[in-house]
Amino acid sequence: MSYSYSLFVAPGEGEMSEWPVVDPVSLGTLDEVQARLSAFFPETQWRQFGDTAFGESHLSPDGPSEFQITPGEDGQCRWLTARRIRRDEVLRLCELLGLVAVDQQTVELIRP
Repeated sequence: MSYSYSLFVAPGEGEMSEWPVVDPVSLGTLDEVQARLSAFFPETQWRQFGDTAFGESHLSPDGPSEFQITPGEDGQCRWLTARRIRRDEVLRLCELLGLVAVDQQTVELIRP
């Protein structure tokens, strides 16, 4: 089954309820985050709408996965949204990028 996930740098160890209330650490600028994703998934095709970049990549045989990256007012991206992606693919993506994920449907924290 395909789900949507939010990926980011965890602000602490343990469960989310134990984390300090802070913005996540920056993943980089929009261009930097796109370049990191494209380095791992070179077939990703990107399109831009306003400040938001949308990527489509064929990570699985189930069809294309989608990425969404939107920078904050300071130009830094703190979240990466992945849609239509399987859990095993999310784990791989988290491992490659050094991130954690939250399943947007169940609010479950996923650590690689």
